[in-house]
Amino acid sequence: MSYAHIKLLAEVIAFSVLTITVVMAMRIRKRLGASLGEREINNMMVGFLIFWSGYLVNVLNDIITTEFMKVFDDVLVAVGLAWILVTVRPIYGKLRLKSVPSKVFEGTKVLRSGGYLFNASIPLQRLLQLLGGWKLLAVARNAERFNEFGIPTLWITKVGGENRIEPTRLAPLMHYLIERTDESTAVILEGVEYLILENGFETVFKFLTSLKDNVLSKKALLVLILDPRTFDERELKLLEREFSWLNVS
Repeated sequence: MSYAHIKLLAEVIAFSVLTITVVMAMRIRKRLGASLGEREINNMMVGFLIFWSGYLVNVLNDIITTEFMKVFDDVLVAVGLAWILVTVRPIYGKLRLKSVPSKVFEGTKVLRSGGYLFNASIPLQRLLQLLGGWKLLAVARNAERFNEFGIPTLWITKVGGENRIEPTRLAPLMHYLIERTDESTAVILEGVEYLILENGFETVFKFLTSLKDNVLSKKALLVLILDPRTFDERELKLLEREFSWLNVS
């Protein structure tokens, strides 16, 4: 067997392995998208397909050699790798969420597992008094408000950085919270109005109900801090159908 035949065989085997890898990645892209963002995963898959196309042209180049194909395969491979590199960056940012639930206040639990509403006009301390004994994790537009009490917090913002998440990345946020929630965890979500501004009420409502169901399945607790005056009657009734107002009087 000549060197050319061995080289072609090796490239065919490598291309076959690459093809299987791409097919497997396509099959699990929805699962990956749920945790890392559907848009980013789809963009990354485009990069993989461009890279795969370049490798295909490289194999064909050993069978039908032309000057154009020699250059074209290198261009496709380079573009594919560059595309993947660009799409990995925002995904890497999502992996910088490090806040985990922590017991900040000792005490006996007075609230049962469930989904609750807390009026934003009431001092935060009143809510925290009810959450003694729970491990707390906050997701907030006003992160400093919770940092003052030593509560682990994810900041909802469009500015990148550690423990920050963009308001439109609801799927990665849900995945992160579900993964870190257990029967001793109370998740506090402040900034519902901001999420609605960026995503629309219907999308956020579906996110909140799904998050609540997952939290309840783990016998944990979810509290939404919001101002009822910012919602119309229909929206408020939908929220009140799924969540109960906390009585702190």
